[in-house]
Order: sequence, then C-alpha cells, then structure tokens
Amino acid sequence: MCGIVAASSFQEIQDDVVAALGRVQYRGYDSFGFAWVSEQGGLASSRSTEADALQETCLPRSRTVLGHTRWATHGEVNLTNCHPHISTTGNFALVHNGIVTNFDRLLPGGSELRSDSALIVSLLEAALGNSNSRIEALQFVTAQLSGRNTLAVLFEDGEILAFRQGSPLVIGRSGEPDKKDTTDKQQGGIYLASDQLAFSATCREVCRVADGEMISIRSGQLTIFSCDLVSRSLVWIPVTEQYQVADKEGYPHFMLKEVMEQWQTVPAVLKAVDSENFAAAIHLLSQARRIVVVGAGGAYFTARQIAWLLRNEAGLDAIDVPAYEYTSFASLFSEADLMIAVSQSGETADTLQAMELAKHASLSVLSILNVPGSSMAELSDVTLQQGSGAEVCVLSTKSATAQIALGYALAMALTNKAVEARQQIQRLSHRLAAEITPELLGAIKRLAARLAEHQSVYILGRGQYHACAQIAALNIKEASYVHAEAFSAGELKHGVLALITTNVPVLVFVAEGDEFMAQVIAEVKARGAWVIGLLADDQCRAVCDEAIMLPDGGSVLGALVPGQLLAYYTAVALEQNPDRPRNLAKSITVL
Repeated sequence: MCGIVAASSFQEIQDDVVAALGRVQYRGYDSFGFAWVSEQGGLASSRSTEADALQETCLPRSRTVLGHTRWATHGEVNLTNCHPHISTTGNFALVHNGIVTNFDRLLPGGSELRSDSALIVSLLEAALGNSNSRIEALQFVTAQLSGRNTLAVLFEDGEILAFRQGSPLVIGRSGEPDKKDTTDKQQGGIYLASDQLAFSATCREVCRVADGEMISIRSGQLTIFSCDLVSRSLVWIPVTEQYQVADKEGYPHFMLKEVMEQWQTVPAVLKAVDSENFAAAIHLLSQARRIVVVGAGGAYFTARQIAWLLRNEAGLDAIDVPAYEYTSFASLFSEADLMIAVSQSGETADTLQAMELAKHASLSVLSILNVPGSSMAELSDVTLQQGSGAEVCVLSTKSATAQIALGYALAMALTNKAVEARQQIQRLSHRLAAEITPELLGAIKRLAARLAEHQSVYILGRGQYHACAQIAALNIKEASYVHAEAFSAGELKHGVLALITTNVPVLVFVAEGDEFMAQVIAEVKARGAWVIGLLADDQCRAVCDEAIMLPDGGSVLGALVPGQLLAYYTAVALEQNPDRPRNLAKSITVL
C-alpha cells in the first residue's frame, strides 16, 4: 500500500528516484508524485493520477528528491489527495504510507480536511511553530497518530526527516562500501524507500529502520533516532542479492512473464532447501505440538495447501488459519506450537499482526518469504527465502508455486524423503518447460475468450486440489473481474447446485482415478453446466466439454498453472490490465 522513495546526494539524483519509484509502483498506482529542491532554491512538485505516465516522467535537475506512489486508503483518487502534500507555507513536502485510525478524533472542529495525510501536514505545520527543532516537531506529531503510519518529509533546504511505524522503511547507500564508516558523510547518495527493491540497482548496502525510529538526512549526514531522540549507531548490511525488476522481456504483461518463468523459479527454492535455515525449520517442525499456517489473500490459500501437505505427507497436526482471523484461534496455541507465516512481500499487515500475537504467546515462528530483509524476516525465528525474484504483477503466480514447493520439501524431509522431493521439484521444472507449449496456451486462450462472456464461473476441487481451486478463483476475479467462486466438491449437493444452470462455466479439478469427481461432473452436466476439466489423467476427459491436462501428472506443485493462465487470458479478452487490478495493491501494509 503506497510506495515511498527519497534520495539525497552530492550529485544529480532525479533520474534515479524516478526509476526507483517505478520499481515499487506495484505498491499502489492510483496516483504518484514528486517533490524536489530546485537548483534555484525552494521546493517544487509534480503530481499525476495517470499511473502510466510515471515511466515517462522527467524531473528537473536536483540532488534531493522525494517520491510517492499511492494506493488510496483515505480520501478519493484525485490530485488533491495525491502525494506529496505541500505545506501551506511551501517550506516542506510530506508523503505518508498508512492509515491514521484516530483521524476523526484529531480533526479540528469545522475543518475541511478530507484525508489523514492532509491532517498530518496541518499538525506538523503547527508543531514546527512551537518546537525547538524539526525532529522534535515530528516526534510530537507522530506521538499523536494511531495505526500503522510511516512518513517522509522534505524541507526546502534539502533536509529529509522520516518516521517508521508499521509500514516498512529501509535505507540504502551507494558508492563503495566502507566497513569503517558508520556515521559520516557519503561519497555517493543516501536512499530511503518502502522496499529495498526501489534502490537495488544503485545501492550496495542497506540499513534497517525499526518501528518508532526517526531518520534525519542532511548534507550527506544520516542519523537514526530512537523514540526518545537518542541517536544510535548505524549497522550497514551488504546487499548480497540484487533483487531487481527485470523488464517484460517481450511479454505483453508481467503476469504472463512471471507465469512462464516458473520452470526457473520453482527449482530456485532448492537453494533454500540446502541452507542451514532449512535444517532449523525441520527442527522446529519436528518439535512442535501443533502447527498453524497463516497468510492473507492468495498467501492464505497457499498456506492452506502447505498445511494439507504437512498433514497428508508428514502426518503433522497442522491447520490453516487466515491471518486476519488468528485472534479467533489464538487460544488454541501455546509455546509448544509453531506458526508458519506465508507472504510474498514479507510486509503484509494482517500476517505481521498474527506473528506478533504468536511471539507474545511464546510460539516459535517460521516464515516463507520472497523479499530479503522484510519485517517478517526480522520477526521470525527462522526464515526460508524462496528466491523467486521480484514479482511485479499484483497477482501472486510464481511466488505461490514456489511457496508450495517449499512446503512440499519440508513435508517430505520430515518423512526422510528429501531426495525424492528434490527430484520431484527438478522434474516439475522440466515438465513445465516441456508442457506449457504454444498449443496449450492457444487452447487456454480460446477457453478464456468464452469464459469472458460469462458473469460467473464456479470452481470445484477437493483434498489436494481444494486450495488450488480457491487460488484459481482468486486469480480469475482479481485479473478479469469475472465473479469466480471456489467450493469444496463435497459441498455440491449441500447448496452449490442451486447456482448451476444452463451453460454456467464449471471448472473441475480431478485427481488421478478420482471416481467421486466423475460423479460430480455428471451432476453439474445434468443441470446444463459447461464443464472444463483440469485433469491429472484421461479418465474424465470424455465427460468434460473441455479439458486441460494438469502439468506434471497433476502434482500439487504444478496444479496452479492452468488457473493462472485462464485468469490471464480472460483478463486480456476483457481488455483489462492483469498487472494492475483495480482497487488492489501488491503489498498490503495497513490493516
């Protein structure tokens, strides 16, 4: 939700900041804007509600620039609510990521302010007139804010102040790393961003910012203050993984590119399997009384699939819980238990909150993540980095398959089948490369064109494919806005049949030799449904109207791919942009 980028350098920095903001635009693309210190002195700004215009933005020369890309949480999508917000005096610009949950209580009577970000600007203007320093004024304001709120402020003399609370913030620096340097001036530039992905092409070292800390960047000098305004020493961490966004490489959308590169990203998890952290994860799992797997959105359905693997392959007491409902289940768990948190970004607010509750109750926490150095990694006892590389499309595709592959590797290792798991993951890589052919893509594209003519599609699966059906439904509704709903196939006769009428599309996941699902197909066809079989074998092909063979003989590791492709081509048929679904953002950092 929203992306913040700022930079200060002894050289011109404007082009780097524009590129950096483009790398984190997946965090919100309702609008974007920049503020900078002009060569003539004073602040200048530029804002837009045309997301695609970001790539063509050319800023005047400047050595200090602040940028923001917005996902609206408070206030409509318009230029008035676009960031950065400029103070009435014109002496500072402010960007904000989060929600001020006590907005109504802080808003002065009769005020015409319509967004929490504008309110923060007003509060800071007043505090600056009554404080001894800018940092004290910012501290006074942030102490009043409830919720998860991260701010960055650029002053007309080039000083940047920032505050982190809940929503992520990381510092980077360019130039040659200097192991002896902990506080003094940079020869390169200092960067500030919501995600190190923003400056991954520029910076060689990063410094983490903790909740409640404030930052000052002035004349090349970086200082981090605790909540009581005591400065602390800086700990620079070398950037060992260049977590960069590649271009589309000839694909029309990032979504299709990320689906098609899964033959490479699935075996990339073997690096995590070979790590010391994997052995530590196996130890945690083997010692746990009960395991709770949590996630939000698509990551929750991925968590459901991982819990299924831990139960059915390893015989563990594992349940899945939506992160945002964890408080309803928290009383079931104790310090003898383990939480597995699943997230692509490592910043998902709902999941972070569940992890914090688990840590408070003395549970161990294992996380499966795709972004190095995230908040969840810092909170976890053990973290497995799936190594999928940057996922730009809002929908999780390659991340989801990689996370399930890691869950599979964990389950198999617990039953002394680690070698078999490695072989299966490597085999899937080869099968995806061989089976996702132009002919298959053409067939799915034709099916998607027909799906696009319908208002609703229903998806049925059971056992190993229940979560797969839920992920497929989520992908379709996110990318195309077609109403897609998934059910356990066992629910069919208990109400779902009321939805099945003539020519209604029904997608059915069928495992090898599953006679129950053959009967399910017969029951929906008897009501006139148009049945698309997602099949592990040929048993039900003849009774389906259309059939797609699941990759790799129907293994759960590859079963998501046909649903991803159907979602993509349905969106394209409806002339939607699957990379940027309306009202959605990649990283949900507010509750």
